[in-house]
Amino acid sequence: MIFETITGVRMEVPRDRIQSLVPARGQLVGWGYAWGGEDPWLSNDPLIMLGGEYRVGPRTKLLTENFFVPGEAGALLAGGMGFFGERLSVDFGIGALVGFDSDGIPWFPLLNFVWNFGGGR
Repeated sequence: MIFETITGVRMEVPRDRIQSLVPARGQLVGWGYAWGGEDPWLSNDPLIMLGGEYRVGPRTKLLTENFFVPGEAGALLAGGMGFFGERLSVDFGIGALVGFDSDGIPWFPLLNFVWNFGGGR
């Protein structure tokens, strides 16, 4: 695989060495607006996501994604572990609703599968 910077510096890296180039940790920040309901509506308040990941092995990472609406009391907190290969990624963990009045169990399991269709050899 060949990487080229904006300034034109080129570097060729064998495919089996690319995993070592992926950052060991990262922080994520995102925002958006909710859309849904029987009579579709767009929320007036943004949804904020703060998260991060930390690589603990060549194909394993710890991760967290936490969602909240500014000015609201509740939040959705999630944490887990991710395993990734060349095309398939699997994340599993626990999500919890905090700051909400609920009669049920405030946590739930999470499972995520992602298949990368592009980038064949």
